[in-house]
Amino acid sequence: PWWNKSRFKLVRALEANAAQIRKEVCLVLFSSKKEKADLKYSESMQAESTGWRNTSADKHGWRQVVSAGTWRELVLYGGGARIDDNCRQVPKTAALVDSIEEATSLAHAKGGEILISVLEPGTMLRPHCGPSNNRLTVHLGLVIPEGCIIRVAEEERTWEEGKCIVFDDSFEHEVKHRGESPRVILLLNIWHPEITPAEKDASMETMFSQSMAYKWH
Repeated sequence: PWWNKSRFKLVRALEANAAQIRKEVCLVLFSSKKEKADLKYSESMQAESTGWRNTSADKHGWRQVVSAGTWRELVLYGGGARIDDNCRQVPKTAALVDSIEEATSLAHAKGGEILISVLEPGTMLRPHCGPSNNRLTVHLGLVIPEGCIIRVAEEERTWEEGKCIVFDDSFEHEVKHRGESPRVILLLNIWHPEITPAEKDASMETMFSQSMAYKWH
């Protein structure tokens, strides 16, 4: 389930620009009270929503993946489209991900997302599985406090600031944040490198229609 990140050109681009991405994202997240008041928050689970997507443990349906705490996301690509209002909040980051075709084309095919993910302290994500092994997931660590763990299949790892991890999220995985400050990453779903052009050309909407919701245990 874990992949060697060195085989992916996009990882080198992300890590080379990690300091710039981190600075830009932190300006949005940890700005002054006045600037923070201008941020838009959304309770909608629609990927194309403008503003931050909040997922709390006291909700139902898909949100049951969060067993404790709060998971917030700023979706840059989702629901088959680029979310321009959200991308304008982090223009340099958006410009970089715009150039990563293996992520943007999957997102346009409604097979994945590109987003900034924030876990508040104490947040726990239940064991769950992504919808398909036609894709991989890339995380770039931006703000990583101590006490954050991700388990994929049988192996636990953590994140490093400025470094990427790559894994197949169709395997069962879970996240535990026992730290004392928010954990922030940039997340990209990308095409599986072994998928054929013919499979890429197939209707991803149909391919994912039976399993797009995450499965949890």
